[in-house]
Amino acid sequence: MIGARDIEAALRHIGGQPEAADAFSAWVDDDAVFTSLEDVEAVCPPERIGLPAGAFAAILGPLFGEFE
Repeated sequence: MIGARDIEAALRHIGGQPEAADAFSAWVDDDAVFTSLEDVEAVCPPERIGLPAGAFAAILGPLFGEFE
């Protein structure tokens, strides 16, 4: 499982998307956990944090073992 703080860190540091990381942090509880990229999208769709779907998948997919 991947925690919300892991996702925030990936957005901020790997993806270079500090605004998206801040938006994600504001929208999702710190203690939330996810088992797939689809789980993340269900709680916080890419457009909610200002990212295109492809960028969202490219940055966060590897956390779940999904590679483009």
